[in-house]
Amino acid sequence: MNFSEQPKERNAEQLGIPEYNFEDGANEAYSRIKELLSGDQNIIVVAFSGSSAHVGKTTLARELLAKIRADGSNAVTLKGAEENDLEGINFQQYLNQLDQKKLVLIFEQLVWDSVPSDEIEKSRKLKDENLKSNLGTAGISIEGINLWIGIDSPNRPFSKMMTNGKHAKPIADIIIHNEHAKDKVL
Repeated sequence: MNFSEQPKERNAEQLGIPEYNFEDGANEAYSRIKELLSGDQNIIVVAFSGSSAHVGKTTLARELLAKIRADGSNAVTLKGAEENDLEGINFQQYLNQLDQKKLVLIFEQLVWDSVPSDEIEKSRKLKDENLKSNLGTAGISIEGINLWIGIDSPNRPFSKMMTNGKHAKPIADIIIHNEHAKDKVL
């Protein structure tokens, strides 16, 4: 499977989410994060919607983390957003610096695979509310998730159909197809 360097529109079933290969998608994600950082919000939240394990979520998170930090902002990657995922993170050190440096929170595994197409907005709102609540217990106030990044690979694409026959799509503002992803040998 070959993905072009320029974004392409998905067919009507997939509702026009821009798609990129890994390198161009990482650059587009970073560009969108930079744009968010130039705004008034001090805390930016990025969430990944991965099609499966071994599609490059951690690789993408590390790449974005390095770029964000190199530009002078703070960034933290987290696997999930449940309270136990947030334990042990010293958020206060970042909150104390918000007047000097903005903070980007990157959640690598917020959603697995696709959701029913007719429930995308409902799913987004539910994820926003859950994340607001869980981060609130850690003393962090957010408006919601600012950027959703879908990531899959040619051998682990997003599901297009739910088991009940409903059409499905990922929660995503952009989709990255990681043609370099390889299954890990355990």
